[in-house]
Amino acid sequence: MKRIRLPEDRVLRRALVLLAVFAAGTGALFGLRALAPGAFYAVYVPFSRWAQWLLSWITAILPFSLAEVLVVLAVPAAPVLFLVFFFRAMLIPRGRTTRQFLRFFTVLLCTAAGLVFSFYLLWGMNYGGPSLADRIGLESRACSEDELFAAAELLMNDLNEAAEKVERTQEGVAAVPDFRTCARTVRETMSDYAGVPLAPAKPVLLSVPLSYTETTGIFCPFTGESNVNTANRTAGMHFVIAHEMAHRFGVAPEDEANFYAFIALFERGGEAERYSALFSAWQYTASALRSANADRYKQLAALRSASVKADIAAYDALWKPYAGRAAEVSQRINNGYLVAQGETDGVRSYGRMVDLLVIYYLSKNPNVR
Repeated sequence: MKRIRLPEDRVLRRALVLLAVFAAGTGALFGLRALAPGAFYAVYVPFSRWAQWLLSWITAILPFSLAEVLVVLAVPAAPVLFLVFFFRAMLIPRGRTTRQFLRFFTVLLCTAAGLVFSFYLLWGMNYGGPSLADRIGLESRACSEDELFAAAELLMNDLNEAAEKVERTQEGVAAVPDFRTCARTVRETMSDYAGVPLAPAKPVLLSVPLSYTETTGIFCPFTGESNVNTANRTAGMHFVIAHEMAHRFGVAPEDEANFYAFIALFERGGEAERYSALFSAWQYTASALRSANADRYKQLAALRSASVKADIAAYDALWKPYAGRAAEVSQRINNGYLVAQGETDGVRSYGRMVDLLVIYYLSKNPNVR
């Protein structure tokens, strides 16, 4: 058997070694999960939670989102660096041009492999892990149409009641505090629910451009930062913050992060947090109700109070100007990402939160069916 000889070029040699290490590391993570999923996640989930907790507190030193700054710098820097390398390669002797290009693309591939390995090591393996329902002892099953509407009616009653307990503007919509205030109160609620002190969510400085993708928040596992679109000044603001913070607990699937945010705010939050949880839960439930039975949905929707209707109208009005091609492209990218992580329904997985909501409500009201 011939010994593998590495290139003499030092940079190329080191890049190839690191590429092999990162590829092997990523493969090992998936291999261990396949061989012993129970034992793997018994170690991985606590490690991932600890890593995200530590990263979030380190980056909390900065008043801005480090992840956002890095992305903003990388967008213009990447093509500039590529052009600089290209022209430098053209100026060197011909015999070395091929080696320079090989070195460049190997380093580029090594960097990508390093990011992939870091993603799965720190957080990404939470996709495909134990379900949130199993973790909190909630039955996980498909729900019938009658169960869906029975639970939705209970949700509607809570929503109407909570809507009257929050402060409102002269226009009759929920008065949403500034982002820092919302982030502070949600941090306190989530810390109480989780039993550990948590770092606050971060505001996205470029929230207006982000709104054209109809993105309300982004979690970055490389920095542990829960980044939130501050242009979303609606009744759902507290819920969005809680959703992004939920990802720190190893809750990767979007539908489960939604339910984690709901149950934390609903059970431990103040009046504003509870209303935000119920308001957002209704948004998801309404879509499922319309699909299940449009006539029954209309009958139930007619029970919404004037305050709830005002907040829904304000929510729709906020996002209407941002609808367009960018939002469609963003949704396709997000859909591809979710499918790649094993969420075979893609963005439709957001709606599976409704099953958990139905089971939760029915478990609290066993006589209702």
